Amino acid sequence: MRLNINLASQPYEDAREVYLRWGTAVVIVGLLAAVLCYATFSAWHRYHSINGDIAREKTTLQKLNQQQAEDLAILNEPKNSDVRQQAAFLNDLIERKAVSWTHIFNILEKMMPPQMHVVALRPKLDNGDILLELDVAGQSRERALELVRRMEQSPSFRDAQILAESTENVNANTGPDVLKFVISAQYVPQNSESGPALEADARGVK
Repeated sequence: MRLNINLASQPYEDAREVYLRWGTAVVIVGLLAAVLCYATFSAWHRYHSINGDIAREKTTLQKLNQQQAEDLAILNEPKNSDVRQQAAFLNDLIERKAVSWTHIFNILEKMMPPQMHVVALRPKLDNGDILLELDVAGQSRERALELVRRMEQSPSFRDAQILAESTENVNANTGPDVLKFVISAQYVPQNSESGPALEADARGVK
């Protein structure tokens, strides 16, 4: 029998194969480390960005809450109690569809005499009644009186009257004077502010 015995203190190994194996392992580990580093950095960047967005939203919310608190403080002042009550009343009417601004403007459009137009419309509360103040402009006082007459004939208005009148010269040389009127009337909501109600209001326009 023949035995092969290696008596060397450091047995022979193929260095090339060892380097190849360890090199491949190192490359794989390096790639995994790079991927993990990239994933960690991306997650940190997203987290940082989200925290920034949250901080900005919190700041905006705090400003809005502060503004709301200041507005409520002003609104709750005793001198503003009438305004608060009127606003609450009108908001309640709007929510219950008791006031239809579309209906009001449709009526006024049908009633408005030629060469007159509405400049402003202001609702007010008077002992539970809805009062409307209209700023209208035109070139004739007779047109304003005609509008008041038509509003009196309409079932949607009551006690229409001219409260104030002023003159504004548009062109000092050749332009006509523009007359401005403040007209007040009580608004009477209709049960159905659509077709029949508009037809009833239109019958007052003659």
